[in-house]
Amino acid sequence: MTTLGWTWQDVDEMTLPQVDVLLAYWERWPPLHQLVASYFGFGKEKINPIKLLPRIPGGVKVKAIKHG
Repeated sequence: MTTLGWTWQDVDEMTLPQVDVLLAYWERWPPLHQLVASYFGFGKEKINPIKLLPRIPGGVKVKAIKHG
């Protein structure tokens, strides 16, 4: 999204094969901002994806299920 300037709707309309091709391309040719951030050590902190869901349009916070 931020790399491509796409909207959430653009992303929603992608098929899984299209996503697979895009991710394979980025694996070989990462976006410049990610290369620079990696070089300087940015993004090494762990982020809990569940905490990000409420920030995403349509994201839903779910109750965790404890096993055991």
